[in-house]
Amino acid sequence: MRAALLFLSSFIFSSDLPELLSKNHIFSADIIISDSESIVSKGYMSYLDGDFIYSVEYPSNQILAGLEGFLYIQDDDFKQVMIYRDDEAFLVKQLLLNSYEYDELSCSSKCYKLNINDGRISNAIIIFKNNLLYEMHVLNFQNNKFLIKFENFVLESTNISYIAPEGYEIITDD
Repeated sequence: MRAALLFLSSFIFSSDLPELLSKNHIFSADIIISDSESIVSKGYMSYLDGDFIYSVEYPSNQILAGLEGFLYIQDDDFKQVMIYRDDEAFLVKQLLLNSYEYDELSCSSKCYKLNINDGRISNAIIIFKNNLLYEMHVLNFQNNKFLIKFENFVLESTNISYIAPEGYEIITDD
């Protein structure tokens, strides 16, 4: 009887990837992206159902905003905002959209290997702790390994809007 209750309770509290992703579609977190040798990027991200603002602090101040099918890249050094029509290039968003087949992995928390058929990525693993997005492990097509760590994760999001700063040159990718 105990074994049946234990099995039943683990089944009830088990979540598959689409359910976990939908629970994590509104969040704010500090993001640290590192490769096997050093930190590649560091900043703060707000995410709301596919739209996001990523304020990069390292290696240089920059804002990446994905809103309604456009990607805005604000470069403070050059006082420019580049606008691209397609924002599918932002890896974290693509991994969170549940657009890939997946396999559940055996680990101490919830882990999923995404089956990606993309020229940029050959492998990705998403890890959740307490049903919250914890980290992503990504292997690109050149066999470079990246760790995307979500710290101070909160299931809420700040305002997801972007207005280019006054005096910045606007460059559109037509």
